[in-house]
Amino acid sequence: MPSLAHCAPCLVQKILRQTSLMFSRMTFCANRGVS
Repeated sequence: MPSLAHCAPCLVQKILRQTSLMFSRMTFCANRGVS
């Protein structure tokens, strides 16, 4: 069983990727709504 210290970086990477993806999608929709 891998330790939490080993899994933490992977989880952070996954969360950051999902958050940035969601953020870019939101800004894309906002830009389309403005124009």
